[in-house]
Amino acid sequence: MIIRHITVSARPSRVASLCFTLALLASLAPAVAAATSRTLHENFIHKQQEPQTPPKSDRERAEALLSQGKNTEALPLLERAAADAPTDARLMYSLGYTRSVAAMAIKDPAAQRRARIKARIELTRAKELGYQSTLLDVTLRDLPPDGANPPRFSDNPVVEEAMNAGEAAFARGEFAEARKGYQRALDLDPKQYFAALFIGDMFFKEGYAKPRGDEKIALFNQSGEWFARAIKINPTIETAYRY
Repeated sequence: MIIRHITVSARPSRVASLCFTLALLASLAPAVAAATSRTLHENFIHKQQEPQTPPKSDRERAEALLSQGKNTEALPLLERAAADAPTDARLMYSLGYTRSVAAMAIKDPAAQRRARIKARIELTRAKELGYQSTLLDVTLRDLPPDGANPPRFSDNPVVEEAMNAGEAAFARGEFAEARKGYQRALDLDPKQYFAALFIGDMFFKEGYAKPRGDEKIALFNQSGEWFARAIKINPTIETAYRY
């Protein structure tokens, strides 16, 4: 129940009227009390008969956030869900993968490294529990046990900075902002395979979060065009085919 506190600032003319009203209410108090009691009882019975919607679990709330790409917001919910179900392989995979993505938005190098180490432990645990997926294997491959920085996208520091800015925005679920970073990298280096690939991925994720309709289809079509562009840049890398 929310209790609303209202402060009234009344002029003298309003005070006299208020005193009269209070006296009138006092004379009606027994009848008002009886009527109020009946109304509250009826409302209580009606409320009891209404179907109650159970609150969403941490896992359900996390999945809703992940569908929007909000990895950093979903992470604490997944942590709580995994604490309650430590042998759930799929949940442990979701936790580890989400942590590995959310780590991209961490600015402190030491904290980012610790997050990657923890993500690798969680992903390894998911594999031990029997979870199998290509993405799990690829993520484990790209996460060294010591949490060291992943391979650089480019030896050009400006291109690398633009790519990392895109990655940080992606971790926050800011797809349009992430595309700007990747596009900037691609403008600086038209042969930057991962810039084109990730632009396509952002269009796909944005489309995935949309309800069914023309906008969703248009975003999916744009993602396919960018995956094809990445393949054209370097047809020997398998990622764009898989995406």
